[in-house]
Amino acid sequence: MQELMDMEIVSLELIRCGGNVRKFAYDALKNAREAKFREAEDYLKKAETEFKTGYDSQNRLLQSVREDSSIVPDLLFIHANSHLMTARAEMDLIYELVHLYRRLHKITETH
Repeated sequence: MQELMDMEIVSLELIRCGGNVRKFAYDALKNAREAKFREAEDYLKKAETEFKTGYDSQNRLLQSVREDSSIVPDLLFIHANSHLMTARAEMDLIYELVHLYRRLHKITETH
């Protein structure tokens, strides 16, 4: 029963972290679009920190699963893991978009 509670808590943590990663990444994109690159970088750092928090929680749970074969990941955990990893993929794309906005801004500044 305790393992199930722990898995549920970790799952909710992953969902929370994934949501925060996504929010901070899109805040970074909005700031980059407005040529506020320092703010964009700050938001991307916050997104990275949130991702690391979720990823570390996920890994601790998976280590428990590996050590105790009676613990089986449930549907909520699988969904939460997918949520976190999708947020990571969005963050990676937003890194690239911020980079493109920065380059575009430099080009338009010189003309």
